[in-house]
Amino acid sequence: MAKRFLKRNIDQSVSTVDLINEVQTPDRVDINVLKSRIREEENKRTQKNYMIILSCLGVLVLGGLYVSFL
Repeated sequence: MAKRFLKRNIDQSVSTVDLINEVQTPDRVDINVLKSRIREEENKRTQKNYMIILSCLGVLVLGGLYVSFL
């Protein structure tokens, strides 16, 4: 990502402004941090899926009990 910076040159009481294009490289990212973020997201997704499956099974069990005692 190129950013523009203003650079002031002051020479004998005359000031000029030059635009300088500099490319700033982002800081390095640790791969372990990225992996841990992905693991956290996958764990949340897995827990959500388990809750959906357990609630569906609970509804089936309750429905079966209701029908069997009618």
